[in-house]
Amino acid sequence: MKKMRTLIARSASKYTLLWAVPFLVIGVFQAEAVAHGQEAGSLLIFPYYDSHPNALTIITVTNTNSNAKVDPATGLPGGTIDVMFKYIDGYECTPADRVERLTPNDTLSIVAAEHNFNLNETGFLYVYAVHPDTGKPVAFDYLIGTETIFDADLQVSFNLDPLSFGADVGRVKAPKRSGD
Repeated sequence: MKKMRTLIARSASKYTLLWAVPFLVIGVFQAEAVAHGQEAGSLLIFPYYDSHPNALTIITVTNTNSNAKVDPATGLPGGTIDVMFKYIDGYECTPADRVERLTPNDTLSIVAAEHNFNLNETGFLYVYAVHPDTGKPVAFDYLIGTETIFDADLQVSFNLDPLSFGADVGRVKAPKRSGD
Protein backbone atom coordinates (compact mmCIF):
# COMPACT_ATOMS: atom_id res chain seq x y z
CA MET A 1 0.00 0.00 0.00
CA LYS A 2 2.81 2.40 0.89
CA LYS A 3 4.49 1.71 -2.47
CA MET A 4 1.26 2.60 -4.30
CA ARG A 5 0.91 5.91 -2.39
CA THR A 6 4.53 6.76 -3.19
CA LEU A 7 3.97 6.02 -6.88
CA ILE A 8 0.86 8.20 -6.99
CA ALA A 9 2.58 11.03 -5.12
CA ARG A 10 5.61 10.86 -7.44
CA SER A 11 3.37 10.82 -10.53
CA ALA A 12 1.30 13.71 -9.24
CA SER A 13 4.35 15.86 -8.52
CA LYS A 14 5.86 15.09 -11.94
CA TYR A 15 2.77 16.43 -13.69
CA THR A 16 2.06 19.40 -11.44
CA LEU A 17 3.81 21.86 -13.74
CA LEU A 18 2.12 20.50 -16.87
CA TRP A 19 -1.28 20.71 -15.20
CA ALA A 20 -0.70 24.22 -13.83
CA VAL A 21 0.08 25.82 -17.21
CA PRO A 22 -3.37 25.41 -18.83
CA PHE A 23 -5.16 26.74 -15.78
CA LEU A 24 -2.84 29.74 -15.59
CA VAL A 25 -3.45 30.50 -19.26
CA ILE A 26 -7.21 30.15 -18.83
CA GLY A 27 -7.05 32.47 -15.83
CA VAL A 28 -5.25 35.13 -17.87
CA PHE A 29 -7.91 34.99 -20.60
CA GLN A 30 -10.88 34.51 -18.28
CA ALA A 31 -12.87 37.48 -19.62
CA GLU A 32 -12.35 36.20 -23.18
CA ALA A 33 -13.37 32.69 -22.13
CA VAL A 34 -16.70 33.77 -20.72
CA ALA A 35 -17.42 35.98 -23.74
CA HIS A 36 -16.35 33.61 -26.53
CA GLY A 37 -16.34 29.98 -25.47
CA GLN A 38 -15.14 27.73 -28.28
CA GLU A 39 -14.61 29.64 -31.52
CA ALA A 40 -12.93 28.69 -34.75
CA GLY A 41 -9.36 29.73 -35.46
CA SER A 42 -6.32 28.97 -37.62
CA LEU A 43 -4.26 27.69 -34.68
CA LEU A 44 -5.45 25.42 -31.86
CA ILE A 45 -3.28 24.75 -28.81
CA PHE A 46 -4.11 21.64 -26.81
CA PRO A 47 -2.42 22.12 -23.41
CA TYR A 48 -1.83 18.46 -22.54
CA TYR A 49 -1.83 14.98 -24.02
CA ASP A 50 -1.02 11.70 -22.30
CA SER A 51 0.10 8.59 -24.17
CA HIS A 52 1.17 6.47 -21.22
CA PRO A 53 0.20 2.77 -21.46
CA ASN A 54 -2.69 3.28 -18.99
CA ALA A 55 -3.88 6.56 -20.49
CA LEU A 56 -5.83 7.47 -23.61
CA THR A 57 -6.05 10.91 -25.22
CA ILE A 58 -8.54 11.41 -28.05
CA ILE A 59 -8.06 14.63 -30.00
CA THR A 60 -10.80 15.89 -32.31
CA VAL A 61 -10.38 18.64 -34.92
CA THR A 62 -13.21 19.89 -37.13
CA ASN A 63 -13.14 22.01 -40.29
CA THR A 64 -16.26 24.20 -40.02
CA ASN A 65 -15.87 25.62 -43.54
CA SER A 66 -18.75 24.40 -45.70
CA ASN A 67 -17.50 25.57 -49.12
CA ALA A 68 -17.79 22.40 -51.24
CA LYS A 69 -17.45 24.18 -54.60
CA VAL A 70 -14.45 22.65 -56.42
CA ASP A 71 -11.52 25.02 -56.93
CA PRO A 72 -10.33 24.56 -60.55
CA ALA A 73 -6.74 25.42 -59.59
CA THR A 74 -6.42 22.61 -57.03
CA GLY A 75 -9.23 20.24 -57.99
CA LEU A 76 -10.25 20.21 -54.31
CA PRO A 77 -13.38 21.55 -52.65
CA GLY A 78 -12.82 25.21 -51.71
CA GLY A 79 -13.08 24.53 -47.98
CA THR A 80 -10.43 21.78 -48.00
CA ILE A 81 -7.45 22.39 -45.73
CA ASP A 82 -4.46 20.47 -44.45
CA VAL A 83 -3.80 20.65 -40.74
CA MET A 84 -0.38 20.22 -39.16
CA PHE A 85 -0.36 18.37 -35.83
CA LYS A 86 2.77 19.34 -33.83
CA TYR A 87 3.33 17.20 -30.74
CA ILE A 88 5.81 18.70 -28.27
CA ASP A 89 7.37 16.29 -25.80
CA GLY A 90 6.82 17.33 -22.18
CA TYR A 91 10.31 16.32 -21.06
CA GLU A 92 12.75 17.33 -23.80
CA CYS A 93 10.56 19.63 -25.93
CA THR A 94 11.26 17.56 -29.04
CA PRO A 95 8.66 17.97 -31.78
CA ALA A 96 6.90 15.33 -33.84
CA ASP A 97 4.50 16.28 -36.61
CA ARG A 98 1.84 14.83 -38.87
CA VAL A 99 -0.30 16.40 -41.60
CA GLU A 100 -3.93 15.44 -42.15
CA ARG A 101 -6.39 16.68 -44.80
CA LEU A 102 -9.84 17.94 -43.80
CA THR A 103 -12.53 18.46 -46.42
CA PRO A 104 -15.44 20.88 -45.85
CA ASN A 105 -17.35 20.08 -42.62
CA ASP A 106 -14.94 17.21 -41.93
CA THR A 107 -14.10 15.99 -38.41
CA LEU A 108 -11.05 13.93 -37.52
CA SER A 109 -10.64 12.17 -34.17
CA ILE A 110 -7.28 10.57 -33.42
CA VAL A 111 -5.72 8.67 -30.53
CA ALA A 112 -2.56 10.57 -29.56
CA ALA A 113 -0.53 7.42 -28.82
CA GLU A 114 -1.20 6.06 -32.33
CA HIS A 115 -0.93 9.37 -34.18
CA ASN A 116 2.25 10.59 -32.46
CA PHE A 117 4.87 8.32 -34.04
CA ASN A 118 7.69 9.48 -31.71
CA LEU A 119 5.79 7.95 -28.77
CA ASN A 120 6.31 10.97 -26.53
CA GLU A 121 4.29 10.01 -23.49
CA THR A 122 3.16 13.46 -22.35
CA GLY A 123 3.34 16.99 -23.62
CA PHE A 124 1.25 19.51 -25.49
CA LEU A 125 0.02 19.75 -29.05
CA TYR A 126 -0.75 22.52 -31.46
CA VAL A 127 -2.68 22.18 -34.68
CA TYR A 128 -2.64 24.78 -37.43
CA ALA A 129 -3.94 25.26 -40.97
CA VAL A 130 -1.52 24.75 -43.88
CA HIS A 131 -2.11 25.17 -47.60
CA PRO A 132 -2.90 21.81 -49.28
CA ASP A 133 -0.40 22.48 -52.11
CA THR A 134 2.45 24.42 -50.50
CA GLY A 135 2.30 23.13 -46.92
CA LYS A 136 2.77 26.70 -45.64
CA PRO A 137 0.66 28.13 -42.79
CA VAL A 138 -2.43 30.01 -43.96
CA ALA A 139 -5.18 32.13 -42.45
CA PHE A 140 -8.11 29.72 -42.13
CA ASP A 141 -10.33 30.56 -39.15
CA TYR A 142 -12.50 27.45 -39.47
CA LEU A 143 -10.79 25.00 -37.11
CA ILE A 144 -12.34 23.94 -33.80
CA GLY A 145 -11.43 21.06 -31.54
CA THR A 146 -11.58 19.26 -28.23
CA GLU A 147 -9.72 16.52 -26.44
CA THR A 148 -10.76 13.82 -24.02
CA ILE A 149 -8.25 12.23 -21.66
CA PHE A 150 -8.82 8.97 -19.80
CA ASP A 151 -6.27 7.97 -17.14
CA ALA A 152 -6.68 4.50 -15.60
CA ASP A 153 -3.86 5.03 -13.08
CA LEU A 154 -5.48 8.13 -11.58
CA GLN A 155 -9.02 6.90 -12.38
CA VAL A 156 -10.07 10.18 -14.00
CA SER A 157 -11.37 11.37 -17.34
CA PHE A 158 -11.89 14.92 -18.53
CA ASN A 159 -12.40 17.08 -21.62
CA LEU A 160 -10.34 20.11 -22.58
CA ASP A 161 -11.06 22.63 -25.32
CA PRO A 162 -7.98 24.11 -26.98
CA LEU A 163 -6.93 27.74 -26.98
CA SER A 164 -7.99 29.08 -30.37
CA PHE A 165 -6.03 31.77 -32.20
CA GLY A 166 -7.52 33.58 -35.17
CA ALA A 167 -5.56 34.73 -38.22
CA ASP A 168 -5.75 38.40 -37.30
CA VAL A 169 -2.86 39.10 -34.92
CA GLY A 170 -3.68 39.41 -31.25
CA ARG A 171 -7.10 37.74 -31.35
CA VAL A 172 -7.01 34.99 -28.75
CA LYS A 173 -9.99 32.93 -27.74
CA ALA A 174 -9.67 30.78 -24.66
CA PRO A 175 -12.00 27.88 -23.98
CA LYS A 176 -14.97 28.31 -21.72
CA ARG A 177 -14.45 27.07 -18.17
CA SER A 178 -16.66 24.25 -16.91
CA GLY A 179 -19.82 25.60 -15.31
CA ASP A 180 -19.74 28.97 -17.13
